[in-house]
Amino acid sequence: MNIITEIERNLSKVESLFEAETVILKGMMNVAQHLMRIFLESLDDTLLHEATDSRKVINKQPRTLNFIFGPVTFDRRYYQIEGKGKEFYLDKKLSIEPRRRLSPHYQMLMGKIGQLTTMRNTADILNLIFDSGITADSVMHAVHELGKRISVQTQITEQQTDKRRVPENLTIEGDAFMIRIQKQGKTPARTVEVHHYRIYERAGGELINKRDFLGLGERKQVEDRVRAYLDHQYDLKGQTVFLGSDAGPGYEPQKMMDLVPITATGVYFIDRYHCFRKIETTLGRQNELTPRAVEAVRETN
Repeated sequence: MNIITEIERNLSKVESLFEAETVILKGMMNVAQHLMRIFLESLDDTLLHEATDSRKVINKQPRTLNFIFGPVTFDRRYYQIEGKGKEFYLDKKLSIEPRRRLSPHYQMLMGKIGQLTTMRNTADILNLIFDSGITADSVMHAVHELGKRISVQTQITEQQTDKRRVPENLTIEGDAFMIRIQKQGKTPARTVEVHHYRIYERAGGELINKRDFLGLGERKQVEDRVRAYLDHQYDLKGQTVFLGSDAGPGYEPQKMMDLVPITATGVYFIDRYHCFRKIETTLGRQNELTPRAVEAVRETN
């Protein structure tokens, strides 16, 4: 019995729209698992014809990967390479790392959700949607691994440029906040300061060419990345660069001004959020001038 026929048979037994949706969703996930297995094993067959005489098939071995639509177990050939050891050619072609259990797309999804909530909530959300049996510990490892890759790629991207641009306007904002890192093995729990800088331009009321720089503990390393990025991306000779922060420790006006190349002019403003708070605490919330002053700042009047 094919999968579509089975879905139709199961639908004939449902008594509510909820059940019908559940049956169709589960059936479509089964279809996706079936198609992925066929794709991977067919590709492995194709690669057999590409294999050179230096590759000899030893055997076929199964592997299981978790996709967003569920686990897929497939067989692929294990090769002996003359003078170079052994390998799974399919894994190499698709850049599937050894001992990896999650598909790249699933890991990316974990990373995106993990930025918005806790590891446990991320696991609960994914299991609720996909019934994949993911644990909070699995999410933590996936997010950390993805974070390392993004960190490396981000620093490579920061150094890439075709031509230094002269921006119509440029703003640098800086801020810091504290996070608590849980105990890991023999490493005790600790509190770490996260430093965050954002560089962007404005066009038509929108932020464009936005770039974020984050670092744990050592602010100077993040500052050096900001300066290097400005040097690679922009020609700021004679330009005015706008700077904003809450003027807290490490983000005082002069500290922010130090990020600007000596060939450019820096103009510092307290950031909008803290400016609004200062207006409210100075004038008072009930003062009729307070909302007018806030609106004037918001509209740059």
